[in-house]
Amino acid sequence: MVAGFTFELVPTKHTLHLASTRPEWGANANNGTVRGIQVQLMTTRFHITMHAVLHELAHHPSRVQHGGTACVVALPYRTCPNDLNEHCPGRPLLVMEQYTDAELQLSKRPLCPTLWGCDADRRLILLTASRPLFFRKSCMRSASVDGVLMVPYMSHVRSAAIAAAALPRTVRVAYFASAYGHGAARKNGFDKWRRALGSACDKIEKNAAELAAAASELGETTACGYGWPVMNGRNAADAVELYAASVFCLMPPGDTIVRGAIADALSVGCIPVFLHPEQQHIWPSHWDGKRASVLFDWSAWMDDKMGNATSQLRLSSRESSRKTLSSRMLAGGRREGGATKSLGVSVGAPRPTGNWSPSMGTSMGVDVFRGLLRVPAHHVRELQRAVADAAPRVIYRGDRLPTDTMSSPDAVDMLVRAFDAHASAQQLSSKIAERD
Repeated sequence: MVAGFTFELVPTKHTLHLASTRPEWGANANNGTVRGIQVQLMTTRFHITMHAVLHELAHHPSRVQHGGTACVVALPYRTCPNDLNEHCPGRPLLVMEQYTDAELQLSKRPLCPTLWGCDADRRLILLTASRPLFFRKSCMRSASVDGVLMVPYMSHVRSAAIAAAALPRTVRVAYFASAYGHGAARKNGFDKWRRALGSACDKIEKNAAELAAAASELGETTACGYGWPVMNGRNAADAVELYAASVFCLMPPGDTIVRGAIADALSVGCIPVFLHPEQQHIWPSHWDGKRASVLFDWSAWMDDKMGNATSQLRLSSRESSRKTLSSRMLAGGRREGGATKSLGVSVGAPRPTGNWSPSMGTSMGVDVFRGLLRVPAHHVRELQRAVADAAPRVIYRGDRLPTDTMSSPDAVDMLVRAFDAHASAQQLSSKIAERD
């Protein structure tokens, strides 16, 4: 419980329905175990995220029936109210849309101006798993993180026991992704990135010499472990098992830069490897992505078929003064004359000369693998400690009781802390405005 902070649920029909009904967590897979450890591995689907969040908020110790510091309301699917002034007047209001991913929503229809417009009520705090980044056809408050909170997608495990166990890992790099079935990925060019990594995985695995140096120090026997997900998610347990046996997990964007697989990788202690700099800034209330991941910046090779305005993105990853682990890695570069030459450029920079080709993509992918094979063991262990530290905070423990006394905060606990911080800042800003 956050000291001094409480919230109440706005008693709308939809909000109370989600609060009182149990989410479809799914059935146990592999008897709930991964690598022989009980972690409640479940066939959870990402689309239940908002239902699960609200259900857990309803049972959170900071929830009160009346007189809360702030309020929470859930909107039915595809609902855009004219205003929300009747709900929780004068207090911060956390608004949960049923659509988990604002980026995907925007690719299908306009975002609700009452929530996302630049003239939207400033007391509203929006909750999403992925705020829109690439669509800038109108004025949207999503251009900054002000008033927007992000929560992780649902991982398939309910415990961070594997991340904490520091088990030996036999695979250097895991790649479990499909290049097909993602319409927005094709428009952004992310499907080409995925195919390139698949080809590179096959190429690097056939060259046993590439693995020799890494294997001698850390004990891996496989350079790249490759899996192919099915769209209905029935083999998600295979992905989690692969991640749990791997040191690094490739996380190319799909329809958006956010993937549920990122939470899966973190939950079992696999270091995420990103290809777009904004991926290191997802879910900032839950983990420090720059401290617990590796970045190979391919953003200059994005396509521009969705009305993208990439030059408008504000990327804190440009800050060269911050020397994090990921920036000290080879970072997707190849060494020339002792220096590191980046494979990509920052968003907003001029496009590189020449068009993308499959052979060029495969070559870039091979450089990613070679870079990961060369990461020194002490850097790997430092990254693994950062991932293990983040793992509990991106996991949803599941049904909880008010008497829950687990010491490590989970994803919902971190949301409540962030909600408190946003609400407090909002109230302070209002007091200053009144005084002026």
